[in-house]
Amino acid sequence: MNFFRASWSPDSPPGERLRTILFLLLLLLIGFGLRLRNLGSLTLYGDEGLQALALKRLLEHGVPPVDSGLIYLRDVLSLYLQYALVQIAELNQYWLRFPSALLGTLVILPAYGPAKLLFDRQTLFQRTRCFELGRFY
Repeated sequence: MNFFRASWSPDSPPGERLRTILFLLLLLLIGFGLRLRNLGSLTLYGDEGLQALALKRLLEHGVPPVDSGLIYLRDVLSLYLQYALVQIAELNQYWLRFPSALLGTLVILPAYGPAKLLFDRQTLFQRTRCFELGRFY
């Protein structure tokens, strides 16, 4: 739990750490819920179409080749997360975007650590709230 320790002084109130952890968990849940809302209702755009084609080829061939014969290696972690989800669920827009929504929410935790060393608690909470509830995924 050293991750949450640096911003507390020895004279902090006893329940302050627990309140902060609960606040962060609540923000993560709200932000994840907002990211999941309408996740499958929009059409694919930009790189999502290329990612979908690479995933389709991965399902067909076991590797994601493109038309040139090369292997599609852009964003491999997300591609294989999508592959695992498609093995469990179905191939649709919702499951294509789910890894991005999940990783976009989880990035709050590593971003919180360095920020708490730079900002006071009120600024840190405002920054975390804006980052989590914003469209930065």
